[in-house]
Amino acid sequence: MSSARHAGALGFALAVAVGTLVVLWGLAPGPTARWVLATLSVAAWIVSAGLLFTLLAARRRPSAPTLVAHLHDRIDRERERIASELHDELGSMLIATKMTVELAGRELSAPPPALTARFASIQDALRTALALERRLSDELYPSLLRHVGLFAALRGHLARTGERTVTVTAPEDELAVTRQQALGVFRTAEAAVRGVQTATAGGPVEVSVTNSGHRLELIVSGGARTNSPAAASAEQEFAESEARAQSLGGEWYRSNGAARGERVTIRIPLPAAS
Repeated sequence: MSSARHAGALGFALAVAVGTLVVLWGLAPGPTARWVLATLSVAAWIVSAGLLFTLLAARRRPSAPTLVAHLHDRIDRERERIASELHDELGSMLIATKMTVELAGRELSAPPPALTARFASIQDALRTALALERRLSDELYPSLLRHVGLFAALRGHLARTGERTVTVTAPEDELAVTRQQALGVFRTAEAAVRGVQTATAGGPVEVSVTNSGHRLELIVSGGARTNSPAAASAEQEFAESEARAQSLGGEWYRSNGAARGERVTIRIPLPAAS
């Protein structure tokens, strides 16, 4: 029974109790009986009011899945903000510095070998910093997801998750979904991939994506689960993947039999085409 129905039932019971006490008050033979009835009436009011306030507070309190979805949304927004600052601010400064160093090197006529080597070392360091900035920015928020679409991000970014082999099979035609919906699906698959990778001690992982028009199905599979101490942390990754799938209104299943190995099946409904 919902909180609203509980409150309605409680109010009806309170009205009946008060009405009964009023009738009994009129039929009471003396002041002692009336004093007892008055005490019972006040007690009934206090208990009923406490129960009603408890029900209303429980109705306003967000559920655990709602809090988890809100937390994931806040984390995703913060990651996007940091990725944008890395790309727009730090990336621009590194490129400007690299161009300035290259220009300064050209303006020197017949520089000594030691200075030439130093300029080359600085340029190498700047190229390494630019590559690191792009990698960190992509890990925080996939650039393919922003500029191309969900399937391109799954193929491009999941295949580079860690140093392990991840094979992604996804349709070529992109989905007509919002960027926030695409990000939710991507993070769900990403957490499942990390879980399978951790559970199988870095074994190869296969991701199969199927679009049936009204539902998106993702199957993340790997080898048999290992007994390594690190495999226990896989449960946290699986829990995040499941929570994200549920926040999208989807279904999440996991099987880890010895014959089939680790396997996660995710089904997420797609918005109706307008």
